[in-house]
Amino acid sequence: MKPGKRFGLLAGALMVSLTWFAPSMGDISEYRNDGDRHIDHLERLPVAKVLDSRGAVAGPLVSVVGGNAATIDVDGVLIVVPINRMRDSAGRLSASQYQWRDNGQQFSTSDCSGPPVISPTEVLRPAAVVRRGADVTLYVAADAYVGPIEIRSYSDGQGQCTTRSFSYQTIAWSADKSFALTQRFPEPLSIKFERPAHRQ
Repeated sequence: MKPGKRFGLLAGALMVSLTWFAPSMGDISEYRNDGDRHIDHLERLPVAKVLDSRGAVAGPLVSVVGGNAATIDVDGVLIVVPINRMRDSAGRLSASQYQWRDNGQQFSTSDCSGPPVISPTEVLRPAAVVRRGADVTLYVAADAYVGPIEIRSYSDGQGQCTTRSFSYQTIAWSADKSFALTQRFPEPLSIKFERPAHRQ
């Protein structure tokens, strides 16, 4: 095939391709030019919130490793606090009721008393949840660098404490303050979806 004819076929194919893509490019341009409408649509999507037994909002529902959590404000500091479904006396899970989740904690005391040692794996300001009977307390880490702390006991989150046969040191935070979760946000908890008000 002669060079001139080959060039003509190539140019024709290129024109067909551009014509075929033109509607798609036009749609993209239209989408970008109409960005405010799409952003407004996203802002009006329902938001999940965690409510306490009185209907007061504890905070937005977020997804974390191992389940769900509420993001609550403790004296101006945002804390991610895990929740899980409640169980009845037979161990059956509730379909709509939740509670603050104690994942089990480590302690520098030999009997799981006092504040827990706070793991450096937590998000936002590190904190730990401890359930003692019906009372659930949130312990918040100090605003300081993590350091070595001696561990002498640990709990399973269900009220069982195990004293270690020998202590060891781990990298963690000490608690700086405590927050009575079940006094501020009593159980059972629930989840509600709310649609934000339309912006003007």
